[in-house]
Amino acid sequence: MSEVHTQLLEQIDRAEVVQLMMDLQRFQSFSGQEAEAVRFLAGWFEERGMEVELIDVADEPGRPDLVARLPGSGRGPSLMLNGHLDIDPVPLNYPGDPWACYEEGDLLYGHGLMNMKAGVAALASAAVAVKRAGVSLTGDLLVTGVVGELQGGVGAYDLVQRGVVADYTIVCEPSELEVRTIHSGAIQMLVHVTGQSAWIGVLHREKYVNAIEKMTRVIDALKEVRFSVPLRDDLVGLPRMVVGGIMGGLGRDYGHGRPAYVPDFCTIILEVRGLPGQDWDQTREDIEVALRRLRSQDPELNYEIEMPPATYGPHWRSMKVPGHGIDVPTDHDFPQTVRRHHIEVLGAEPANVGFQNPGSYAWTDAGHFTRGGSLAIIYGPTANLVRTVDIEKVMNCARVLALTAADICTRGK
Repeated sequence: MSEVHTQLLEQIDRAEVVQLMMDLQRFQSFSGQEAEAVRFLAGWFEERGMEVELIDVADEPGRPDLVARLPGSGRGPSLMLNGHLDIDPVPLNYPGDPWACYEEGDLLYGHGLMNMKAGVAALASAAVAVKRAGVSLTGDLLVTGVVGELQGGVGAYDLVQRGVVADYTIVCEPSELEVRTIHSGAIQMLVHVTGQSAWIGVLHREKYVNAIEKMTRVIDALKEVRFSVPLRDDLVGLPRMVVGGIMGGLGRDYGHGRPAYVPDFCTIILEVRGLPGQDWDQTREDIEVALRRLRSQDPELNYEIEMPPATYGPHWRSMKVPGHGIDVPTDHDFPQTVRRHHIEVLGAEPANVGFQNPGSYAWTDAGHFTRGGSLAIIYGPTANLVRTVDIEKVMNCARVLALTAADICTRGK
């Protein structure tokens, strides 16, 4: 390792990285409740001399994204390091207190670290190391801490619409230090069935249509959907669809106060995981084909389909915009640059460059930045569905990111 690289890596302090993880973890920043965590991180960057901007997501005042920047001379490529501040819900079977963040040997415990505050700490520490080392940048180095990734990438989508995009983007989602260059896209939609209500006492003599019963037929029909997209050997089982929730009752507010009345409205929420580049309009049409076939067999079936942002409404609070896949060739210089610096730091090849199982069946904000004109990949320190964080992996992630940033942002155009 060169003396310059050694000096750069010396700027990454273990105690500072661990403290940042613990500080971020204490915020219960579920989707829609990220503002305090975002503002804390903004202050952390400001204390370390970085330019910081907070940008409220459109139509959601008081819910800001964070953009921290190390400006370059404008003569070279720019790089964005990205992570989200919203965290997964706490499952009922979470062992112990999810908010008791503590260090035990080389491991750190606490809910929200895996996805993905440990990754945020790694990228933040990498950017600050580049500043402390006094690296002369030709291209801008950006750090973005976004909201609402678990809602379809609300924050990242908003930044892209505003033109906050770099030439290259590394999203530090869980990849366990593998370089992931491909992942799926995702879309959610609501399917409503409208019925005809009647009181239980007159069912023997009045016509009624039970919307929940009709919906069971819709769910069965959806099992027969075939998507119009060429299949790929490296993403077995995609596209795939899940019925992720159901609600029924009286009226479009799903009233449950009078169960003696036949429900006249029922909704399911679907999620489709698709291949990179999958056409979501065609995906909807493929679903419509199955439902039109069902309606031809059952004239009493009345259905509607609503696309995002309907799934972002008060009853569902899910995806506001569709998510999109990424598909970067593994031999492209960008993932190979990350690979080279991984080898430099760890002394060994990353476990994988390219497809990752099951990570490539996820979707991330990388898809939004790709559609905004960036080349985006995934490189993060944590493992999916693992409660503990390996501190040394977070440190190594920060080191690789710092070297990669100093490499890319000092190149010529």
